[in-house]
Amino acid sequence: MTKESVLRLVRYGDPVAKARARIVGGHAYTPAKTAAAEETWRALFLESGHNGFPKNAALSLVLDVYLRRAPRNKRKAPTGRPDTENICKLVMDSLEGFAYPNDSQIVHIDVLKRFAAEADGTNGPRTEVQVNLC
Repeated sequence: MTKESVLRLVRYGDPVAKARARIVGGHAYTPAKTAAAEETWRALFLESGHNGFPKNAALSLVLDVYLRRAPRNKRKAPTGRPDTENICKLVMDSLEGFAYPNDSQIVHIDVLKRFAAEADGTNGPRTEVQVNLC
């Protein structure tokens, strides 16, 4: 695979799920936490040096989500919030118009949610994204 056929990005910190737009006084706005996470994904893409994928190219999206484990949590897998669907939606929407023209180009999605090995740092909470040409 060539460099341009694969895009890898990592956002360190607690994974963020896409929140619904809020309506106040008849005006809709995106919650600040969602907007900040979307902006971070766009900045990571721009810093990557990747040129983006061509229009109509079939793409595969792989998400590895690492969550912080609460001290008393004995579960083997993180079955609580944030949910995988909304994490995926935030990443896909953030990269639309940057990494690819339209998120409808994504024909395969693989998401795995697990606990982070550490509380912070490179083995701490994070979201890893890989987009490949199919």
